[in-house]
Amino acid sequence: MKKLKIIAEAGVNHNGKIENALKLVRIAKEANADLVKFQIFKSDLLAITNAPLAKYQKNLEFDNQKKLLENLELSFNDFKKIKKYCDKINIDFLCTPFDINSLIFLVKDLKINTIKVSSGDITNYQLIYEIGKYKKTIILSTGNSSISEIDLAINSYILGYRKKNIRNLKQLVKNNSKNDLKKFSNKIILFHCISSYPTKAEELNLESINYLRLKYPCFQIGLSDHTEEIFTPLVALGLGVNIVEKHFTINKLMKGPDHKASLNPKELKNMIKLIRKYEKSFGKFNKIAQDNEKKNLNIIRRSIYANRDIKKGEKFSSNNIILKRPYNKKSNPIKFWSLISSTAKKNYKKNDII
Repeated sequence: MKKLKIIAEAGVNHNGKIENALKLVRIAKEANADLVKFQIFKSDLLAITNAPLAKYQKNLEFDNQKKLLENLELSFNDFKKIKKYCDKINIDFLCTPFDINSLIFLVKDLKINTIKVSSGDITNYQLIYEIGKYKKTIILSTGNSSISEIDLAINSYILGYRKKNIRNLKQLVKNNSKNDLKKFSNKIILFHCISSYPTKAEELNLESINYLRLKYPCFQIGLSDHTEEIFTPLVALGLGVNIVEKHFTINKLMKGPDHKASLNPKELKNMIKLIRKYEKSFGKFNKIAQDNEKKNLNIIRRSIYANRDIKKGEKFSSNNIILKRPYNKKSNPIKFWSLISSTAKKNYKKNDII
């Protein structure tokens, strides 16, 4: 089993302050995450004036989504500092762009090779097409979406990659073959996701991971987890995901839209420790006795013993022989039935090995 990649999702939990963003990078590094991820956007390109807030955002001091986003926006120069700091302390930087200008900045200025697309942008075919044009690996979150929408997103990327006219999108979906999708097996990653903040455990619908794997066998399948729990990635690990994304924050009591659905630094570190511990439990794809269990083999297995005193010449039967512990290599239990009705060649006392 490949090592699970863990994305520590900082998102906008910096609250629009570069010093908080750098602190989040340090927290992710200290927790031993593989990547730290942020969200980059220009609020003017993301929402109209008076765009409504989601229910989980309404307890904040802003009366519309545009004002909230303006408060959370970092500059391109800030992101240069974040990327430079990630390089310095040796943790991979990942980012979700919410507009084409931000995408171009990530690709051309920061030289990013993998782009994460949020669930909310799964129908942003223009953005996805542009990611394909740059031939970057795409991680596509599938929260709140249908298979037909996922197909359209995948094929928007393929059209961009091949620099074909996006007007042919629906026709391409109809004509696409599994063999064609295989050509993009190392370029497209799908994330199961529930777009609810925070997500309750009973709402996770993790069977969707298996469904996506059957529907798109050529792609890696991951999980973007919005629960407040640390156990969810462990369950996903058991389902064979390749990559997990989990929100984290400096402090859950901070004001902002995502802090409540995030892990605090200690929880993030504990979650990663558990993942690293239990991913080792998968071992190798075979079924053989392991070295650590062989020492118990003789103790827990059985051999053939006399169930009572048996005289020479007496026939063995299920009444006078029995399978008991411990195992003795001189008496393989597979011989039990072949002994039945055969004749004892010597006298046996009860519990003598046969």
